[in-house]
Amino acid sequence: MHNRTALILAGFFTVLAVAFLTAPLIAAEPPSLSELRRSRKPVEGPIKAFRGEAKFEMRQLFTGERMPNVVVATDGTVLATWGVPKGVWVRRSEDGGKTWSEPITIAKPGWQGGGVTVDETSGDILAFVEQWAWPKPPLSMTVYRSTDHGKTWKAQKTVIHKDKNGNIPGMHMAEHGITLRHGKQHKGRLLRPAREWAGGDRKLNWPKMYNTAIGPHILGAWDFHFTKRKEHPCNRGTWLVIDEDGKTRSGDVRGAIALADIRPHQWNDVRIIARGNHFQFFLHGTPAYDIT
Repeated sequence: MHNRTALILAGFFTVLAVAFLTAPLIAAEPPSLSELRRSRKPVEGPIKAFRGEAKFEMRQLFTGERMPNVVVATDGTVLATWGVPKGVWVRRSEDGGKTWSEPITIAKPGWQGGGVTVDETSGDILAFVEQWAWPKPPLSMTVYRSTDHGKTWKAQKTVIHKDKNGNIPGMHMAEHGITLRHGKQHKGRLLRPAREWAGGDRKLNWPKMYNTAIGPHILGAWDFHFTKRKEHPCNRGTWLVIDEDGKTRSGDVRGAIALADIRPHQWNDVRIIARGNHFQFFLHGTPAYDIT
């Protein structure tokens, strides 16, 4: 139900704006938070604020900093976080984005480390704040926990282990993470990506950087970046084959979706099929990209 919250960045370095799309939904009111915590079941908040006719709204929440992120707490509160390098702040909305609290300080100073992670089992929220002397790698990282859906925050002791390459990753430039809600072995586990900065954010270090959840060959939105940072764009309506040596072949996808069939500022049905090294992207059931 909460995936109807969308984030729009207007003027990336100076303005955070949030946009909300709502549509009619029907659901029973959930059990209380205390009941769900005792049962250790995933928590879901009320959806009243997200019901009604579909509409699109924008408003400015922050200025002067950057690195925004938006999540929905388990009680339905929308949390917009923001901040680099003077500090990290959050604003809360308990009515689906109609009104917002004043900014609440999580840490000052600090760099937002990819947003906050919602523990969907306990309802707690974790914020990752790093200290940087850019372009050097992050100097330190502190995890802050909120047990009241973002109203108050407290630093906690956290141990970050080295990855298989012997590096301690940072959280900046990585997304906010998820709760595993299914499966017998790892249900309830929190997962979030992290990043190895390989000596600092300088061009000479780019080939050595990687995201821990992906590895040294980074899969971008529609581009494939290799260790030498050579890019192979795959535009809409294109199939692309990348050989082991980096050479490419490409052509037109038969029956590909047309630009006129994509709905701007609305929801688009997306399907991704990944079989081994073969990735297929569909919009509204029509092929859009094909990459091998």
